[in-house]
Amino acid sequence: ALNSITAFQNANILVLDVLRRRWVEAGPKEKAKLAAKAFLYITVPSLVLHKQLASDPEYLAIPQAEKDMFWHVRVPADVPGIGGELARIPKPFEIGLLFGSLPVRSLESISESDPAVIERLGKRLAGMMQPFALPTVVKPIVEIAVGRNFFFGGPLEPASTRSTPKSMRRTESTSEMAQVLSRWLEEVDALGPSKKPATPLLSPIEIDHLIGSYTGTIGRHTVRLFNPAIRAAQGSTTEPPAEKGGVAANIPVVERFIANRSQRSQTTDDFYETLEAFRPYAGLTSASGVIGIRGNKSETLQENKTNIQNARFFQKVATEMAKLGNAKFLIREAPNLSGKQKREQMDALDKAINKLAAGAMRAYRESLSKSPDKYQGPGVRNPYAREELPTRTDLG
Repeated sequence: ALNSITAFQNANILVLDVLRRRWVEAGPKEKAKLAAKAFLYITVPSLVLHKQLASDPEYLAIPQAEKDMFWHVRVPADVPGIGGELARIPKPFEIGLLFGSLPVRSLESISESDPAVIERLGKRLAGMMQPFALPTVVKPIVEIAVGRNFFFGGPLEPASTRSTPKSMRRTESTSEMAQVLSRWLEEVDALGPSKKPATPLLSPIEIDHLIGSYTGTIGRHTVRLFNPAIRAAQGSTTEPPAEKGGVAANIPVVERFIANRSQRSQTTDDFYETLEAFRPYAGLTSASGVIGIRGNKSETLQENKTNIQNARFFQKVATEMAKLGNAKFLIREAPNLSGKQKREQMDALDKAINKLAAGAMRAYRESLSKSPDKYQGPGVRNPYAREELPTRTDLG
């Protein structure tokens, strides 16, 4: 019964069962042979490709979920239409994560002093090893309700958009139709009796997620066909930025092999999530006296000294990133630039934003590693701590 309402339910169960039987029932020699094949065909290519791109800013910014699910390669520059772009190749699901992503993330965890990458991969593996999934018809709705993409195991909307009005939450690949529908829902909400600011039921990102989940590739490409007409109807006379992937971006199926088409950034997501954790401390001053941030526990200013410093530091960096984000908006609407010129300049600004975010996170992690026995975040345990400590920042 569950198989009739959940896509690939039977296949998911069979894959897990085959993997279990192939390993459990195999003898020592067979296990060694299986491990050797997995190492040769999955681990080695994963490590080699990661090594080739380890210093590439565009690769480093790709969301962690995509890097776990795909191999990435740089297309040779002389390939027509897509030369120089990053392409992605799907890994085998379960064994790809175990023998491909896990070794790479282990190296990243050591080199970047960031154990969170292993934690995220562990959650993704646990989700994949769960044989019983939500019915297909309700899964997209539940994903929107909890704000997570269950397939990729990450947030549905970039962390950088959470402080913006819901109708303005978009990425580079968000369709014009989704943006129009979200604004229409906002206008509908404004007609209600509530005196609160109008808020649409769904953001453009969520609307596109529903369209893609229920209609697949055909639906995604169909709504994109309306982009030029919608821009013209809105009176826009400027050329939109060229799409990431060039000509290949408009070819069904082929466009699925273009890396990070939405141009979301794991680097900036990590930055804004950390900023959000410190936000309650941003407005505190020496005159604040005793404050209560977590429940009924009062915390003095001295006890929150590090949290306040971190909040101000992250807020300062966020202000600089916002300036670059505003510059991207001006470039997008510039009437005297071609689509290609806009894409080049916006990509350069994205690199600058990622560089700021990466520098801030690197400085923060270095500060954590220098005091491994202390909590450095509001209610968040320092992953470098050698033992569990009370959830109160002790800066004595």
